[in-house]
Amino acid sequence: MDHIKNITDLLVKTGLQRKSGNIIYSGYETLQKGDYYFLGLNPGGHIDDRNPEEDQIINKLESKKQHSDENEYFEGIWGNETQPGVHRHQKNIQAFFECLEINLKEVLSTNLCFQRSPGKSQYPGGENQLKKDIEKFWPLHEYMLSVVKPKVIICNGADAREYFRAHLKPNKIDEKTLPEPWRGRMQKCTYFSGNLYLKSTLSNIGRVKVIATPHLTNWTNFDYYKEGVKWLKNKI
Repeated sequence: MDHIKNITDLLVKTGLQRKSGNIIYSGYETLQKGDYYFLGLNPGGHIDDRNPEEDQIINKLESKKQHSDENEYFEGIWGNETQPGVHRHQKNIQAFFECLEINLKEVLSTNLCFQRSPGKSQYPGGENQLKKDIEKFWPLHEYMLSVVKPKVIICNGADAREYFRAHLKPNKIDEKTLPEPWRGRMQKCTYFSGNLYLKSTLSNIGRVKVIATPHLTNWTNFDYYKEGVKWLKNKI
């Protein structure tokens, strides 16, 4: 089955295919049955003014055919770095999966929203537009989730966590408070589970676990997250 074509068809229906961004951060080979599905809020950084067409969501997706094993967390050159995979955000995500004892290269990695922005508050059109675009992109997630059929959804940050909490409607939520506050607020790792039904694909994935960490860009030093991540590991 040509998953790239099917995702492209769904992407075009959103009308957002020419926006700057990305859908699949992991290698194309992760778009198959697997245990895990990893996502954050949306691609970060600024529009690549040097290669604006290359940075379009639809063209990034098409490039997966030529670079099927490319993983943004290892091969991507982020920020002002000159070498791939060494930006502090990439290193934190690598360390997060090492702590979970999960091979990041084997995990389908994506974002709740596929359009790029330097931060949530700087999303084109504002946060209300972000919410609308997340809903437009959701059928693409339903397609990918129906392919992967994950046992565990791994959320980087509160936005992805809360979106899945709304979908799963769990009866119980477990939390682990991290030892230090961030910007004056205590941060928590979260676990819950529930039944995941994918409306657009008419797929019932069944019971899915969700584990969530405070966003891995918050603290430069991954040690801040370790205690919580070890707690999450025992929930899987």
